[in-house]
Amino acid sequence: MKAGVFFIPECFDFNTDILSLSSDLDLASKLVVNTRSEFIHFMKSREFDSKIAELLFSTSPDYAGMMSRFYDQHLSKVIKMDINDDDIIDIINSEEPEYSNRLLSIFNTGKKDLNIKYDNRLIDSEIKMNDYCTDILLNYPRNDEQYCEDIQQVYRNLIFLDYPEAKEFKTFNSLKRMTGGYDNFLKAITNFLSYMNKFEFKTKDMMDTLKMMECDLGSPVTPEGGGKKNRSLKRDFLINGKLYKNVNCEFHLKLENVDDAKGNRKHHKNRIYFGFIMISDKNRVAIAHIGEHI
Repeated sequence: MKAGVFFIPECFDFNTDILSLSSDLDLASKLVVNTRSEFIHFMKSREFDSKIAELLFSTSPDYAGMMSRFYDQHLSKVIKMDINDDDIIDIINSEEPEYSNRLLSIFNTGKKDLNIKYDNRLIDSEIKMNDYCTDILLNYPRNDEQYCEDIQQVYRNLIFLDYPEAKEFKTFNSLKRMTGGYDNFLKAITNFLSYMNKFEFKTKDMMDTLKMMECDLGSPVTPEGGGKKNRSLKRDFLINGKLYKNVNCEFHLKLENVDDAKGNRKHHKNRIYFGFIMISDKNRVAIAHIGEHI
């Protein structure tokens, strides 16, 4: 199961001023360009185009010039589906909002009441999109290979090790080698990735940063112990054709207990190893390994 975000004419307020409408279109366009993937499809109702044209040309001559904004280089990638507005709302308000093998949500800035029963299905930001997709990953388990494909499409602020040409350490994916089975750690892994995808650095002190992560996540987040000099915890990342060599990926989340474990816990030595890469003056989280202890 994957995600779908619908646009219907009622997502936009045509009774407001042009600047406000333009701002909402900027938000919609940014959301599409930053999150659209095979996992996240943006769609529109079959009457969207005709209704938008009617609303723009009937509101004010000044609004007519806004028509092209609905078909800019990003919004033009929104897929028209053979379904009307009312049916879209009905599906989104259903307990299981499935359509075309996707769980539906709807773009909404909060300026208009679309009578949606579930707040998490109202999408107006990358954070809400992140959280909606996280729920799908948690509630609709998939095999480890599909999971690794999907998380790369959902958590796009993260950099996942994917360097097939490397002599060793070609991929972050080592889920098959997790003791206890990856599916028993699905919640911890997914919540970590979701958290890191939204993470903002508040201090330059790495130990303070790790402590904050550990407090928020409720699981140990640490640098490598005394034996790290004897372990290979550096990785090469190839990003948009540029090679970042020997990235320190000693930091790790300890996946010691299965999800929702109670009482006597069996400790495991699974890990998520990660580091940081400075790209365009922004510190990005690099996921080097999800799997067994190394």
